[in-house]
Formats: sequence, structure tokens, C-alpha cells
Amino acid sequence: MRAGGKLRRLVLAAGLALPAAFPAAADPFVACVQGQLAELGYDPGPADGVMGRRTRAAWRVMKDAHESSFSGYLRDLPELSRGNAIHWCRELPAVDASIAALRPSSRPVRILANSNLAEQVVRQSYVSAQAFVQREFGIVLAGDIGIAAGDEPEVLKDHASRIKAETSAIASDSDKAILNKCGGKTRIVGGAYLNWMYFCWPRLKKVSKEQLRYNLRFWAGEVVIHEYVHLVQAELSGARTNVRSLEDQSRLMGPAWMFEGVAQVIGAMYEEAVLGREQPSIEQLWRKAKAAEVFLYELHGLATVRSDETYDLSRYAVEVLAQAHGIGALFEFWRRLGAGETWREAFRACFGVEMDEFEGKVIKIRMDPKTERQFSSGNALQRQLNAIPDPIKIIPLRPVTSFDGLEPKDLLRPGFP
Repeated sequence: MRAGGKLRRLVLAAGLALPAAFPAAADPFVACVQGQLAELGYDPGPADGVMGRRTRAAWRVMKDAHESSFSGYLRDLPELSRGNAIHWCRELPAVDASIAALRPSSRPVRILANSNLAEQVVRQSYVSAQAFVQREFGIVLAGDIGIAAGDEPEVLKDHASRIKAETSAIASDSDKAILNKCGGKTRIVGGAYLNWMYFCWPRLKKVSKEQLRYNLRFWAGEVVIHEYVHLVQAELSGARTNVRSLEDQSRLMGPAWMFEGVAQVIGAMYEEAVLGREQPSIEQLWRKAKAAEVFLYELHGLATVRSDETYDLSRYAVEVLAQAHGIGALFEFWRRLGAGETWREAFRACFGVEMDEFEGKVIKIRMDPKTERQFSSGNALQRQLNAIPDPIKIIPLRPVTSFDGLEPKDLLRPGFP
């Protein structure tokens, strides 16, 4: 979030929507893989979205024929199932690029907006975000989405209802979020659910179309890239197809500080590369994070990152990870969650340090200016991070409610699923 009339990003994770383009017994990503297998010359049966014996048999024949040439993430995918069909649908075009057209995401994104101008700007921003993530990280979503956008909350609610009817299997409590967050005078708001998003902005009176176009373009790109990153996180982790409860969502989306911090860091890359906006240095980010009166281990649960200070701290922590390990390691965390690893296992594999140890070291960095200067001034960030002594035992100063499944005695140190 940003205060003072600047952009505030609000990702409202309380409402979850599951795909409903197919009957309950079918799955759009199974249908995607069936179509891809057929295009490759195999016989998976009809593209009905049902995972049956013919589909599995066709997949095995295809794998036997092409496995030696599998590369990248395709090589690491487990045996095809309904639960991971979204990953096969996304990655299988590495075998033959022509079958990428069978991904649901290849269809134009469905946008309902309060004007043609708003629709054009939101669409351009969405396509730009897609292209940026594909170019920088090689990631193309398999799933399609819908977008509701506008400057009038009541109209936006109607647009959201129509988008949900087209893309969602279950209802989500978006009306309350839209009424609470939209209609302000000085901010643009975006919200991402599992397969749709909404954007709203203040109603601007007495401005020309060109002024409105400029204002929307200026802010829309920053909002859209942030929410698009959340869709990427949800798809890589499998949350878009495997969430059936809040427990599933928490397990697959990771700690809130990483979920939001990564979206901020990738968003900052986009702003600098595409929008031409200079970004703060890590030292400037540290100064903001230093003022936060919370700790990372308190920012695990859903919706714990909402205030300016929690966003500042989250971004700083992720910038530390990115500079020490490379920006590519960030999305790998969600791929590992999708492969069944716990938060702790995925974090250790991606960053070479235990999550609670890293969170403690961030506390050390924030409290010790000398440590921060050493950390931010050199190139050997990994070596410097490792040189920070193990943190002291951390005892929360107030009850922590974001540690799902932990007993009170476990709160003597931060813990995770």
C-alpha cells in the first residue's frame, strides 16, 4: 500500500472462485491436455475434461516418445492427474509450440468495464503484464481469467457478478470488498481472486478523454502487474485448481509477506522497465522497513499484509532474497509448493536457509545499521547474509494468531506449516 494519494494495492484473498467452464465432473485443464495430446498425434479420447484411461494411456505413450527431449519444468512434472493437469497444459507446448493455442489463456481475456476507454486501457495493461512476465521469467499462464473494472461501485458489483458467473464454480464475497474499497477519491484499487480480478478508480469529473486515458494508463499498469503476479503464484502452486478450503489456500499461497513482497518486487521491475519509473535502492527500502513495528513471522496468515508498514517490510525482505539468490528463485518457491513441498522445505530449497532463520536475520539487519550498510554496499550478498549470526530466540510481544495448527508453546519461535 501507499499513502498520500498514491496507489494502494489491495489483494483481497478472502473470496475464492474456482473454474466452472465445465460440468462438475470435468476440468478445463484436463480438456486442454486432451486437445494437446490429440494435436501431437495421440488418442486421448474426446476433449471432455474427464481424466479417463484413454487420456492416461495417451499421455504415457507421449511421455515415452518425448521424455528424452523434455527440458526445464516439463521434465520435473509428476504423472498426469486431474490435480496437476493445469501444469501439463501450461508446460507441454515446450514439445511443440503450436499446441500453446489450446491453453484456455490463449483466448482474449474477458473484460467488463464502464466504458470502452476503460476496457481498452485495462486490456492493454493486462497484455503488457503478460508479455513482461513471459519475457523475463518464461511463464505463460494456462488458465484464463475475467476482469471487472470501473469507477462506480454499484456498476462494478454487477460486472463482477457477471464475470463470476462465467468463470466461477462457487460464490465469492466480492460485493463487500468492492463497496469497502472502491469509490474513494484518491486511489486506484485492485483485487485478485483465483480466476478473476477487479479494478476500480475514483470518478474523475470535468476531465477530457485524453486526460482520463493518461490517468488510467499511468496507474493501471502498476495495479495490473501486481495482481497478475498473484495469479501466477496461484497457478504455479496449484491453488487455482486445488483449493477447497482456507487451509488449502494458506498452504499453497505461502506466507503473506512473501506472497505480497514478490508481487511488489516484480511490479517494481515492471515499473522501471516498462513505465520508466525509477525505483528506490535497497538502502531506501531498508529505511522504510526499519520503521515497521511488526516482524516477518507475524505476517504469515492470510490478509496480515495490509498496512503501509507491512507492505514496506515485505518488499524489503523479498528484495534481500532476490539480490542474494537471483530474481528467478522467487517463482520457484510456488512451483515447489505445487509439487507438494511445505513452506519450510520450499524456502530451504530455493534460498539455502531456514525460513525462521532468515526472518530472524532480517530482524538483525533492521536493528543494526552497521549490518545493513555492509549488506547493501557489496555484491556478495549471499556471503554477507550467511555471516549474520543466528538470531536470538524470538518471543512475540503479543499473541500471534497467524500460525495455523501451532500450540501456544510453539510461539516461542516462529513456525510454519
